[in-house]
Amino acid sequence: LQLEGAAHIATLSDVPRHCPNLRIAHLGGCTQLDAATIGSLATQCKQLAYINLSSADIDSDALQQLFTGASNLMTVCVANNPRIDAGADLAFSMLHRHRHLRALDVSHCPEVTDLALCTVAQYCPGLEVLDVSGCFALTDESVLAIGN
Repeated sequence: LQLEGAAHIATLSDVPRHCPNLRIAHLGGCTQLDAATIGSLATQCKQLAYINLSSADIDSDALQQLFTGASNLMTVCVANNPRIDAGADLAFSMLHRHRHLRALDVSHCPEVTDLALCTVAQYCPGLEVLDVSGCFALTDESVLAIGN
């Protein structure tokens, strides 16, 4: 599903019904999507492996809905979403369901915390790509956790 930049799309309610085997969703720049919509897509599209929500103006609740609803994520991009804040710590704790996650891009989400990254390190041992550029709240603690 390629909807990148479709800033006026607010609902995806028919997508799971018509595309239950959806594996890839490019939704970057879709700024009208809310947490419930993202959660519904994640829950109903059981094969969803790749999702790009960069610059979609999502918040920590939407991230939690994504990680709670989906079960086969391999690549997640939520770059450039400054509303992902310390509340995302709970969302990242849902990564215990995503041990096969290979790539995570949270770049330019300036409020992502050390706790969130330590959780990623704990729950995603197969992670191959992690982009945290522009995450100004991070300290050595998270770097050490990722390195271990």
